[in-house]
Amino acid sequence: MLNITLRTAALILVASLGLPTSSFADKVDKLESAFKKADKDNDGTLDREEAKAMPHVTKDFDAIDADKDGTVSLEEIHSFMKAGHKATN
Repeated sequence: MLNITLRTAALILVASLGLPTSSFADKVDKLESAFKKADKDNDGTLDREEAKAMPHVTKDFDAIDADKDGTVSLEEIHSFMKAGHKATN
């Protein structure tokens, strides 16, 4: 449910800015797919070991981990990117 909410909010934001939604939606889908694949225990977060499947997340793990709980959620990755940081994979 959270993924749908984040995706919907992101698409609304892009549409309101008049940006092309297809390429943005593709990037969101690609990020969410990579996250789900990396989340081996399906707990909705990546620990440092799981994050190794997403090198850009590994590189910026401490900065992305906003609540400093030792894991990174998809929401934290989206927030990191929204703040102007680049994270792909």
